[in-house]
Amino acid sequence: MSEAFAHLKMKEMLIEEGIIDIPETLQELAEAANKRVARHMEEDQETHGMGSTLLATVIKGNELFWLSIGDSPLLLFRDGALRQLNKDH
Repeated sequence: MSEAFAHLKMKEMLIEEGIIDIPETLQELAEAANKRVARHMEEDQETHGMGSTLLATVIKGNELFWLSIGDSPLLLFRDGALRQLNKDH
């Protein structure tokens, strides 16, 4: 989580100003987080084979961008009802 948050936080101003591509930035975030999980498994043999889910969102104006890896649901609450926007992997 901290890897993903740090990645977005460092690029926050560029996202707000429309300088960088948000989907591409989310893909980079996933790759950085995956590398961090792999590094953790190398450092701690007890965690070998562990996995993780990732759900990252960026809201810019009235647009929602998201990256979903695994089975963490992204839910939209509208008109008194919940609807899952992403699909479980």
